[in-house]
Amino acid sequence: MRSVITNRCFTFLLILTTAAVVFTTFACSTKKNYKLLNVFFDGVPNPNDQQQNAGQKSGVANPARTKNNTANPNNREVKKNENWVTMKSRHPDFFKNICNNCHDRSSANYLRVDKKEDLCYTCHKPELFTGKYVHGPVAIKACLACHLPHESRYVKLLRDKPEQLCVNCHIHKAPTAKAPETLTSAPDPCSKGKDCTTCHYGHAADNRFFLKQPQEEVR
Repeated sequence: MRSVITNRCFTFLLILTTAAVVFTTFACSTKKNYKLLNVFFDGVPNPNDQQQNAGQKSGVANPARTKNNTANPNNREVKKNENWVTMKSRHPDFFKNICNNCHDRSSANYLRVDKKEDLCYTCHKPELFTGKYVHGPVAIKACLACHLPHESRYVKLLRDKPEQLCVNCHIHKAPTAKAPETLTSAPDPCSKGKDCTTCHYGHAADNRFFLKQPQEEVR
């Protein structure tokens, strides 16, 4: 009697499993298949995990993090103060979700270096930021004074519009300890829609005031 019951139970389970496999193969979406098969079997691959891993391997940003996909992969919209704003530049590793190039969960500061000031220079060569004259933030490795680490509403991960960024510090009513060589008003090129980098280098230069040409040649 016990063997008959066992055989019937086995037959019932076999029929139920076969029906589930046939049903999921021909009638359900991938996500519904996963939910049903996961009831009967262990180790069924999660399609959501597979899609996320595929995106990371291909270097494509996780679609869940973007509101829209535009022609420019650097552009994405994020919600800020209840409004959607467009991010115009993103750090390449942040864009590809390769966080561990900069971050380390086992570290006390969650970075791969002891001092955060050294982080940018693990990839960006220091010799590219040297010259006879060096911009103050560059000299003390304070890259975040002008740049954001992950993404920005402006080009080159800048904290503000290029034509506004420099004058945030360099325009004062009078020189200050932080900006001894300063301006009391924006120079003429700025009023014509240009920014400071039209004439100046942003990081370092061999000419005074970081000019791209010697001062006597500047018109």
